[in-house]
Amino acid sequence: ELTQDGIARELGILRNHVPGLVKSLEDRGLVYEKKARVVGAKNRRKTYFLTEKGIEMAKKLSEMEAARKATKRNVPRVKSFFGRKEELEDLKKWWKSSKKIAIITGMKGIGKTTLVAEFIKDVGDVLWYSIQPGTDPESIIKELRVFDPWSLLDITDVLKMKESGTDTLSRALSHRTVILDNLEEASEELMEFIVFMMRAVRRSQEGKMVLISSYMPENIGTKSISVIKVGPLDRESFLQLGKSKNFRGDLEKLYESSGGNPSVFLLRELEEDGAFLNMYSISEMKIMEIASLYDEPVDFSAFLLEKDTGYESFLSLLKKGAIESYEGGRYALSSVLKDIIRKNMDEERKKEIWREMGEHLSERGDIHWRIQASVYLIKAGEYQRGRDLIVEVAKGAITGGYDHELRAAIEMLPEKWRDADIAYIQGNLHEVSFQWKEAMRYYAKAEELFRKTKNMKKMADSIRKQGTVLRIMDRFDEAMDRYSLALRISKSRELRVKVYDNMGTLELLRGNLEKGKEYIERALEYARKIGDEELIGLEYNSLGNAYLSLGKWKDAEERYLDAIKCLESAGNRRMLAIALNNLAISYYKQLKLRKASTYWKRSAEISKDLRDISFIYSEVNRAEVSLKTGEIDEADRSAREVLDILSNIEGYSRVKGAVLSILGRVEELRGNLRRSMRYHREALSEREKSGNKKGIISSKMAIAEIFMVKGDFKSAEKSLKEIMELTEEWGLHEEGVEARIMLSHLLFIMANPKKAEEILIELMENKPGVKELEGRIFLELGRVTNYMNRKLALKYLEKAERLLKPVFIYRNVAKIMRGRLMVSDGKDGERIEEEGMAALISAGISEELIEFMSALSPRI
Repeated sequence: ELTQDGIARELGILRNHVPGLVKSLEDRGLVYEKKARVVGAKNRRKTYFLTEKGIEMAKKLSEMEAARKATKRNVPRVKSFFGRKEELEDLKKWWKSSKKIAIITGMKGIGKTTLVAEFIKDVGDVLWYSIQPGTDPESIIKELRVFDPWSLLDITDVLKMKESGTDTLSRALSHRTVILDNLEEASEELMEFIVFMMRAVRRSQEGKMVLISSYMPENIGTKSISVIKVGPLDRESFLQLGKSKNFRGDLEKLYESSGGNPSVFLLRELEEDGAFLNMYSISEMKIMEIASLYDEPVDFSAFLLEKDTGYESFLSLLKKGAIESYEGGRYALSSVLKDIIRKNMDEERKKEIWREMGEHLSERGDIHWRIQASVYLIKAGEYQRGRDLIVEVAKGAITGGYDHELRAAIEMLPEKWRDADIAYIQGNLHEVSFQWKEAMRYYAKAEELFRKTKNMKKMADSIRKQGTVLRIMDRFDEAMDRYSLALRISKSRELRVKVYDNMGTLELLRGNLEKGKEYIERALEYARKIGDEELIGLEYNSLGNAYLSLGKWKDAEERYLDAIKCLESAGNRRMLAIALNNLAISYYKQLKLRKASTYWKRSAEISKDLRDISFIYSEVNRAEVSLKTGEIDEADRSAREVLDILSNIEGYSRVKGAVLSILGRVEELRGNLRRSMRYHREALSEREKSGNKKGIISSKMAIAEIFMVKGDFKSAEKSLKEIMELTEEWGLHEEGVEARIMLSHLLFIMANPKKAEEILIELMENKPGVKELEGRIFLELGRVTNYMNRKLALKYLEKAERLLKPVFIYRNVAKIMRGRLMVSDGKDGERIEEEGMAALISAGISEELIEFMSALSPRI
């Protein structure tokens, strides 16, 4: 320990730093050097010993350190402490982190001081200072001087805040913890000095600072500060605290009403003593009355609705912790105060405030606040005004994703005020929630009520909406009858746009593609005459659907881009999400997979933001793309997110089937064949429930492929023959092509390459019309012809690799096979094969499956 090596090890520094440090101590006469024998060393080494002066200095330093560790000045005594595990854990994390400063916030009486006192009970060298009205910087400096008599703190220098003052203060605060309580009482002058202290703490060596405040001061910044908010207690801790305070009432009831906020005990004491009202001015009480009736945080202007209220009173309540701040400049009254004030307010006063709140929020442009305004007007008994506001915002609320709030507002409206317009809106709400029977019932009710008032345009629209619901329920003939009836009743251009659009969509679903396109083009023509950008956007989207059905991917892409532009401008986010999803499909069909994934992600984000479950469709599509681009983990994540959401929801068999199928493919790629088979069988079951013919074929093909990988060729052959019969029966061309490609692979494995080649040549002659299928045909041709004509096989594989460039797995399989065929030509083949293998293995694909997919020899 007395050698340079030993000193470096003990201090945790580099050995080459020791000579300089020791030299400094030698120059001051504190240390001397001599050579001595050292255990474990062959030769004598330099060693260092203290002089008499050095021994005296060491004793003094040791005494100072012991005194410092024992020093705790002004720390409050904790009588009892309950709960707060999370807050204590947050403080521990902060203490171990590089951040020097923490601020503890929460309303008065919630337990901030007790929490910090409990946390620092085992910490030495603590200065606790409770700020009072009138505390100035000099008071704190004097306290620091008393706390550290050895400090060279120069009060004048520090107060002038010179650079040397910062350094002096920084040295004084090193290796110790300063706690400033009641920060809300600090004047502007003191806050300026506290910010200066914070700067000194940051520059100090291992100094720490805790600020305790009932509000978050604006001028301290939070970038390098840990903010710990003290909230309610858990049930058990709250009950223990109540018993320790000898509370005589019903503690369980108090816990429920206060939400576990311990401030309630302080406020109850003040209320009983009559001191509660004395804590606040008339202006503050009015602000708290208004704040107590808001159901969620609002901006400060929403509290200042009456003459006697002012911003100074609002700030005062914020500093007292009565009002709590939230993100985005929003505020709310403490839940405990809210309960007390609401309980003591009479009904007439509540109605008066609700009316003022409704009027204030109804003038805002934001739909969410205008729905809230209708709620407050209804609470105030202003039913007509509340009803009118609901009708006014309904369309924007539904397209903007506020259907839950709108539904809640309608439910508050008395039955006698729910007229035809409200019935129509309720139909809309049930339609966007996929509740078809309820939607149908409300649209029929709206039709009847509009007939009574002779409002033919709205009556026709209610009939049209019934047609839309019937179309969704696959009752096409009935739907077409409603559309025709709507056209006979009203000549409105806007109605005609919607009806022709609906008729076009219906014909597309029936398979009458050209007829469907004609109806939609007629709808677009009317929309252009009206000049309504939102309607034009909707028709461009429908026209994109028509081109998609016709297999004209590029035309579909152009129409969807037009739709997105119009819908963004019109602000219809619900339809914008649908158009983005459709655009992604058009890119997917063109094998522009990265682009498709980007637009599906945008679509899902908007739908999630709107709290619309339809985001699951985009998420499933993204998962499909991730499989093709080799992002197996991403596909797994997306699929599981959707499955978690749907696990407790009835229906959605079509989507559940797709998700389970993706998970089956993920497990197959990872080599977990048993798990993969289970997922594919569950997917098949869901798809059979929904009658999804394409899905049924897809699941059956996935099961057949697993049979092939496992070597159960008889089961695979039997499955593929059944699949081909079904594709013929159901008229599924693409699925039929894919089944024959799989059959050719099976025939090759079973040593019948000639028959396999015949199937593939026939498929090529009939032109599959899909780039990916064409690429897979060339891939299999490369496999089956490699015995007979290696050059031709290489040519096929090169073409497959080019066509399948966006499809990660098949592209790399083609690469491996091409590399293997090229090995005899030189080293390039080996390199190409290794590149393909490395790419697939790094994506997490099992070597067993890679070998199965890239095999150039039969299994038997």
